[in-house]
Amino acid sequence: MAHSQQQSHNTVATDGYSEDGGKEDLVILVMGATGAGKSTFINTVLGQRDRMPVGRGLTSGTANIDYGVIKLSGRRVFMVDTPGFDDTYRSDVEILQQIADWLAGSYHRGLRDGNIIYLHDVSQDRLTAADRKSLQMVKHLCGNAAWAKVVLGTTKWDRFASEKERDKALKREEELKDKEWKSMIANGSQVHKFEGTPGSALRFINSFLHRYGTAPATILQIQQELAIDRKSFLKTRAGKFAAAHEPKPWWRTSCTIQ
Repeated sequence: MAHSQQQSHNTVATDGYSEDGGKEDLVILVMGATGAGKSTFINTVLGQRDRMPVGRGLTSGTANIDYGVIKLSGRRVFMVDTPGFDDTYRSDVEILQQIADWLAGSYHRGLRDGNIIYLHDVSQDRLTAADRKSLQMVKHLCGNAAWAKVVLGTTKWDRFASEKERDKALKREEELKDKEWKSMIANGSQVHKFEGTPGSALRFINSFLHRYGTAPATILQIQQELAIDRKSFLKTRAGKFAAAHEPKPWWRTSCTIQ
C-alpha cells in the first residue's frame, strides 16, 4: 500500500520538546550504536541529505536529541535522531536519560504514540558487547508488552560489492533473527533492510502506519513509568539496567542524574 508523502517543517529539539502533538501523530525514535546509520536513515526518510549531522567512523554526529517532521497519509511522523550508545565522552546512563526525558516531555505535550526503530550495521562480522547492551536498553525502554512498536533494521547493505559479500551479510541477518532478535520478533517486532534508498527507508515507516487502528493502544514502558507513574529515571527498568551495566564512573560527570 503506497503512502502519500509530504514534508512538513523540521524543528530542532535539544534538551526538550517544543511542539504540541495530536492523537494521530507518530513518534519514531531511531536508535542503535554509534555508526549504525541512524542520521543517514532519517535524512533519507526526510529527503534532506544534510538535515541530521552524520558522524564519521566511530564518532557520533548526534550529540543531542534532534527531530524532523514528515507527513505520510495525512499523519505527522516525527523522526527522532538519538545519540549513539557507547560514547567516548558520555555514559550510557546519561544518553539513555536524555532519550527517556525527551519521550516523557513529548508525551505530556500530546505526542503519545511512541515507537522505536533499532538499527544494526550488518557489515560488522559479529555483535559486540556494546551492541548487545544497547539492544537490552531498547528492550527496557519498550517493555515486553510493546515490542510490536519496534522495527529492527539492518543497514550498510550498499557496502557489498559482490554477491558473496551480500550472502554473508544475509547469513548474519538470519543469525540475528534466530538469536538476539528472536524473542522480539515472536512478540510482534518486524525486521527490514535499509539499503540506502527512500523506498527501503519508507518500508520501516509503513510498518507503523499499517498497524495504526488495528493494534491495541499501547505505550512504551518508559512513557508509562516516567509520564504516568511519575518515577525518577533511575527507578525505571531502563534506568536500573543502564546504571547496573555502566563501567564508567558516570556519577562523577557534570551531568546530574535525577
